[in-house]
Amino acid sequence: MLTLRNIFWCLSTAAFSCSAILYFSVSKSLNIYLQRLHEGMYANETYLIDGFTRRALYWNNKSAVKSNLFTSSSEVYVSGNTSKDWCSGLSRLYPLILNFSNTRALPKHYGPINNVSLGYKLEPKNICNRKRRIYILSIVKSRVNNFKLRQAIRKTWGKRPSNRRNVLIFTLGLSSDEVVQKLVRREFSTYGDILQGNFIDNYYNNTIKTTMEIRWAGRICKHSRFVLLVDDDVIVNFQNLETHVSQITEDKENNLFSGNLKNLDGPMRNKNAKWYMSKYRFPYTCYPPYISGGAILTSGKVISRISEALPFVKRFRYDDVYLGIIVQKLGIKPQRNVQVSMRKLKADKLRTFIASHGFKNAKEYLATYRNFTL
Repeated sequence: MLTLRNIFWCLSTAAFSCSAILYFSVSKSLNIYLQRLHEGMYANETYLIDGFTRRALYWNNKSAVKSNLFTSSSEVYVSGNTSKDWCSGLSRLYPLILNFSNTRALPKHYGPINNVSLGYKLEPKNICNRKRRIYILSIVKSRVNNFKLRQAIRKTWGKRPSNRRNVLIFTLGLSSDEVVQKLVRREFSTYGDILQGNFIDNYYNNTIKTTMEIRWAGRICKHSRFVLLVDDDVIVNFQNLETHVSQITEDKENNLFSGNLKNLDGPMRNKNAKWYMSKYRFPYTCYPPYISGGAILTSGKVISRISEALPFVKRFRYDDVYLGIIVQKLGIKPQRNVQVSMRKLKADKLRTFIASHGFKNAKEYLATYRNFTL
């Protein structure tokens, strides 16, 4: 005899079963959708995250990860909340095109999603000559109005004599102040070592500046053996740098991407923070391994590969994280270099380091350099 309690129990069981079936069905369909999206079956999906996928990611982060519904034996498609499954899905879901490490050639049937033909206001001429291969190409990312710091670099490690061919250039954006622009043009006519892009120079355009310098290096100076990407507030011990790179074998150059390694570093969710990153723009719990942008040592071979990938990987606000995303997609593992410091070191410490970050005052820059080279 059916009682009211039994009827209620039967209805509850049926409802739960239907919910479970629907839940697993949607989970499976969504998982297949994400896999196909990665594999390029949705050729028109060139956005960072489309509306449907974004909703799926939020839903997944809240519930599905807890049940491992999006986990295969080899890869987690969307990051969870632990370091173990950190961002292993990032390679597949950013920017919803493909993983370059899975292909021997660029997918020509995919159109680029970034405009990398930025154009130059000023460009160095005859710096890179194919007849004589550059040993170390140093590219200094500089604020447009940091005239004194650029001059400090020219007076210190930037002019260090060497029996090998080393080249240094500065990369800048535009200033809205015509007086500053006039001074930059005068500086360029004197030294000829400035690459200036057609974009306003500010912190949030650093990714554009990085894109510009890498594309330029990959096209104009692609025969450079080593490339140092460095900020203008970094002191470089060039003698130690040359000693270090002389010990790098040619086979290791293929995947050289080293510096101050950041591993499992997560996005800041505090809206008042300088490096705030919303979940809307980046729903993952952490960034891929990357090298802090103050000083990155790489090779001409890697620069060429990054240059080729730049049109196909959605731009990210922070240039060092952006490069971390790209090298992960290229199958390159960033390496820690203990001789690169993001702290401002004293002169005696600099004698054993390659680079030290944080010298924003030109007088301090010059004094510190002179002290450690005595």
